[in-house]
Amino acid sequence: MIMTIKPPPYCKDAQPTPIGWRNPRTREILAIRKISQAEIDEYIASTMSDSKNEPIVEVLTETTETPKKTRKRKKKE
Repeated sequence: MIMTIKPPPYCKDAQPTPIGWRNPRTREILAIRKISQAEIDEYIASTMSDSKNEPIVEVLTETTETPKKTRKRKKKE
């Protein structure tokens, strides 16, 4: 039986790679540790099943203001 791997406590959204845990934003390796592909697949499957239970929240922002027209200045002669 394969033990479930867990991300480092200081970066809960870290992604597992064969060479260790990677920060998803900076791509920096946070914890160097060999992780087998089977462990990575199991972790991804478990996180996907957990995320199916949570609603997906999408925030849409829309501006209703129209840009102001700029007037061209006449050159002084």
